[in-house]
Amino acid sequence: MTLRAKLLAFVLPYAAVTVGLITVFGYFAARGILVSDVEAKSRAIVVGYDKFRTIVNGLRTRNPVMLRMPLTELTSGGALSAAALDPDGRVIAHSNRLEEGKTSSLPPFEQRRRREPIPERVTVSGRPAIRTTLPVWTEPGLNQPSVELGSIQVTLPLQATLVTAQRLSVELLGIILGVIAIATAFLFWGLRWLLRPVSELAELTARLSSGPFGQTIAVRSNDELGELARRFNELSRHLAETAISRDFFEAVIEEVLNGIIVTDAGGRITLANQVAADVLGRTPGELVGAPVRKFIVRRSLKGHGGPRRFSGEASLIGAAGTIPVLVGVSRLRYRGGQRSLIVSFRDISTLNRAKSDLADANRELEAFSYAAAHDLKTPLRTITNYSDLVLGQPAALGDPLMADRLGRIRSAGKRMAELIDALLLFSRVTRKEAARTSVSLSAIAREEAQKLAAADAGRAVKTDIEPALDDLGDEQLIRLLLRNLLSNAWKFTSRSRAPKVQFGREKVDGASAYYVRDNGVGFDPRYLSKILVPFERLHDPAEYPGSGVGLPLAERIVRKHGGSFWAQSRPNEGATFYFTLHRRLAAKERQMRQADPRDV
Repeated sequence: MTLRAKLLAFVLPYAAVTVGLITVFGYFAARGILVSDVEAKSRAIVVGYDKFRTIVNGLRTRNPVMLRMPLTELTSGGALSAAALDPDGRVIAHSNRLEEGKTSSLPPFEQRRRREPIPERVTVSGRPAIRTTLPVWTEPGLNQPSVELGSIQVTLPLQATLVTAQRLSVELLGIILGVIAIATAFLFWGLRWLLRPVSELAELTARLSSGPFGQTIAVRSNDELGELARRFNELSRHLAETAISRDFFEAVIEEVLNGIIVTDAGGRITLANQVAADVLGRTPGELVGAPVRKFIVRRSLKGHGGPRRFSGEASLIGAAGTIPVLVGVSRLRYRGGQRSLIVSFRDISTLNRAKSDLADANRELEAFSYAAAHDLKTPLRTITNYSDLVLGQPAALGDPLMADRLGRIRSAGKRMAELIDALLLFSRVTRKEAARTSVSLSAIAREEAQKLAAADAGRAVKTDIEPALDDLGDEQLIRLLLRNLLSNAWKFTSRSRAPKVQFGREKVDGASAYYVRDNGVGFDPRYLSKILVPFERLHDPAEYPGSGVGLPLAERIVRKHGGSFWAQSRPNEGATFYFTLHRRLAAKERQMRQADPRDV
């Protein structure tokens, strides 16, 4: 059905109902007017009758002979009947003598005592009529009240009145139908003129569905339809631009190396690229319309994220079996409040095999390193012991050159033993799995600071340990972490006039970060990346002895707890080493890794 037909179908029933109501109202209005006219006429007949006094005297004397002639004359004036009644309703005289002596109904006494004509609707021989009752009372005297003598009733026909009302109603209906016919013609023409832009819009919409976007229609007015045409033209141009953008978007989706799946708000796939289809062993057409949960192994998602984004690992169900993937899921809300889910994934089966092979190789290398370092300690101990033995001989004591050389051998052996011990510790920490229990970092830091003070009783180092710092972690590894950081701060404040070492916690990028701060010699921030390399040193070992694995070991412990490790320092302004235990701060890690000693 066309819009014009719908509008006509909407308007015409209302018009028909309106015509019916107007006709019915006109009929009853005309009828009421004519009936009122008859009532007035009946009153005039009774009251204006020239022999009214004769009727009054006849009622006074109850003389039917005196009353019959004037009553008969009333009927000759168009009345159906005329009667004279006493106050009790008994007919004294009637234009039809057969009715005399009978009883007729009278209006209530309260109405009669008003002495005004009282019309009422009656039926005479099956025909509607108006019967008017005129109460007749005596005039009150000096000491005499007014007395009711009786009543005169005149009945007039209504049939002619109703016929006239019907005729007027038919004439009124004809006039209304004529007006409606003319109005309908104007309405049809007006709708055709008014809906012309809508018709053009419908034709253009049909063309756009099969033809190129960007087509427009003429704007013929400045009203709502003109605004609709302008908006549609904008939409057509936008669709043309969107079509280009969608083609570009789909081309990009097809070229990326990851599998891409887009779903609707209900989780059904609306778009899948070829990579996703290849990973799942299906065609893109087979994926579209299917629920995305169908291809995800239940409870296989492992990772981190919030309500809108997730990244981690999962297992997908492919045609050939289960496929491990790296997955990223984003919830998208775009214009109009519509929701969508974007799933990006990459097959990591080969990567997992490579990681497994690398883990096996690392375990073998760690075992070899541990065995080699452990086996090297025996010959080193022999060399050191024999050096001590020879240095105690008289010949060595009398030869300064020999004593110096033997001393160098002994020092190198001890240095080598320290490096081997550090290497063994590094290997043990690397292989150890981090437990997760409640740990009081404040208590551990306080104990380690007391041990350092006891071992170096000649120094007055001020320590400031923030209380009530508790977290989850491996107590042994946390103790080793704080021991290395505090001993590092203790060592590099050895030349400060008022050495100070602090341990506390503060917020960094929304995460709780622990820190060890000192006011020692510090270092150039260009060398941040070197402090995490085992056995790398930024200072002369003669000034600040050590193995060079303390800070790299601390960084490994922090990483085992899923945290980040970074530092801030300036030469002669001290250093601050930060770490988190359960949250990675990528920006801080990049800052440490990207520091270049060649930067000015």
